[in-house]
Amino acid sequence: MYYYLFDSQLADRKYEPLLNRIEFRLIELGLNGRMDRLSVLKNMRDLIETAIKRGAETIVIVGNDAAVAKAVSIVAQYDVTLGIIPVGQPSRIAQALGLPEEEAACDALSKRIVRTIDLGRVNDQYFLFSLDVPAQVVTVECDGLYRVSLTGLPRPFSICNFGPREEVRAACNPQDGVLEAVIDDRPSGWSWFRKGTSLETVLPLKRAKISSGGISIPLTLDGQTVVKTPVTVEVAPKKLRVIVGKGRQF
Repeated sequence: MYYYLFDSQLADRKYEPLLNRIEFRLIELGLNGRMDRLSVLKNMRDLIETAIKRGAETIVIVGNDAAVAKAVSIVAQYDVTLGIIPVGQPSRIAQALGLPEEEAACDALSKRIVRTIDLGRVNDQYFLFSLDVPAQVVTVECDGLYRVSLTGLPRPFSICNFGPREEVRAACNPQDGVLEAVIDDRPSGWSWFRKGTSLETVLPLKRAKISSGGISIPLTLDGQTVVKTPVTVEVAPKKLRVIVGKGRQF
């Protein structure tokens, strides 16, 4: 059974014609299911968990990246499949998964190409793309084997699972069972402590501890959820079933 959850931003009347076309196309394809709309009075977690208790097997988020990113942490905790109908910008997640926008995404739902992918996990929160660390002095302990520290000018970096950036897409595969520490530049201030290993731009890891010398700094998951140091980030292998398109980037 399908369950469709429409983002609160779509309450704007300008979206009415588009939403009507989406609903009509879903009916044409036989993809009927219960539909709900988020609002200040309706919590996403409550709505999704209630739908799953009622027998929903596919949770479809209709909205932009912000709505999808919030849903990932919820859906990942259950034995259900995530679908996406991207409406509004940005829609990088749908693009990376090879999904067309708006009503064209209904046809991708109908074809139902499902892949099981890894996620990143920080405490009880999950991320699809990356954990982003701002330009602060931090220490990262990777897999208990080596330590990354800053001795010079702080630079931002990310711990990635998957992403749309051309330069790291080949390395960040959401089906390889690892995460990657991705450093955009190679400043001399980065010091990597591991015998026989030189500086790398992309470094695979399964688990990392991030600390900031007793000062708590904010980190973001997929640009949405904020967590504060110290944190432990780790890969959650084969955690999410998601409907993808032929043009997916993995």
